[in-house]
Amino acid sequence: MSMSNETTNDANDSNTVSEGKSPFTSTALGYIVEHILLAAVLGYDLLHFLPKFIRIAAFDESVVCLSVCLLISCAVGILITWRDRRWQYICVNVLAGLGAYVAWTFMDYHLSSDRFRLILTIEVCVAIVGMGLAVFSRKKNESVDGRGNVPGLQIAWLGACLAAVTACIFMPISVKCMDDAEIKSTYYEKVGYDAVADDAYEPTYVYGDEYSLDNNIETIKNIDDSIWPTISDAEKEATLQAVAYAYANDQGLGSKMQFVFSDDSYEDEYGKYEYNADQSTVYISTECLSDSETACQAVIHQVYHIYQQELCDIYITLTDTQRAFWKFDNCAAYIRYLNGDPLLGYENDDDKRSFEFLAELTGETETRSYRNHVYDYLNPDQED
Repeated sequence: MSMSNETTNDANDSNTVSEGKSPFTSTALGYIVEHILLAAVLGYDLLHFLPKFIRIAAFDESVVCLSVCLLISCAVGILITWRDRRWQYICVNVLAGLGAYVAWTFMDYHLSSDRFRLILTIEVCVAIVGMGLAVFSRKKNESVDGRGNVPGLQIAWLGACLAAVTACIFMPISVKCMDDAEIKSTYYEKVGYDAVADDAYEPTYVYGDEYSLDNNIETIKNIDDSIWPTISDAEKEATLQAVAYAYANDQGLGSKMQFVFSDDSYEDEYGKYEYNADQSTVYISTECLSDSETACQAVIHQVYHIYQQELCDIYITLTDTQRAFWKFDNCAAYIRYLNGDPLLGYENDDDKRSFEFLAELTGETETRSYRNHVYDYLNPDQED
């Protein structure tokens, strides 16, 4: 009788072990090896995925920490599920370790209490539902241990694992989707940025909004053909400077500019420029002051040359791949022209044409745009 019962129990254990799993997990060694393989694959994926989803995780990723979490969760899981070795338990045990690692990573960032309560509530609900379904399923299938009781330790472990997996999912999502000042501050500290204010990375404008076209329209309106002939040369010069500064505001120029108006003649559109990263000088011939359109084109032409030089200053600091950005398409030609070719000298027509043509074209198009804007300002009731 005793031998018969033992044979029956062994048969039941064998049936239990063989249900719901691959043949490989039927052996003790296979069960352990599959834990190791799945943990290695998913652990590697998590280390590479998490920082891409949440950048701050890159500063706290730790192979050792992840390995400890996976080792503990897999070891405990294997011991608890040893008599009921299933592939589902392999997944649960490994995912529990990943969830513990994610929770460990984000615990340092002092998530707001409201967010913690929300995540904790979700974890508890998922754990309770998961354990309830497991109990219901076991009772339905009459899957009991040798003493005829539902294995409560396995159910409790399942609940803990589901809570950890929930943390693995919802903690990164909450950090990604919800603004958190403490996390932002911690991130900036880790990357070495000053995060005291939200505008820590805002640019410093040499020509801010106070130089914009709209804010200086009362001066720039002088370029209208009905006004230009009626104002003095000094007023014309002040108007042209306002136009230049408005264009500098549009382009975000970083070089301060001073203007010199003289009776000298220049080959390049009634003017020339001397570039300096801190302060450039624009020379304009007073010969062009008789016509507002010509004068505006001359000024914007020279300011555009300063813009080209600033692009070149940035271009030489970039990597080869960064230089492919469309904004820098012509910078290589600009630099060859500005520095001179040792064989061709400054008469490299293609490079010169690229440098001068865009300045001339910009002078014409921007002048037309400014004059149209002034016309609309002076004639608000005029229908198109």
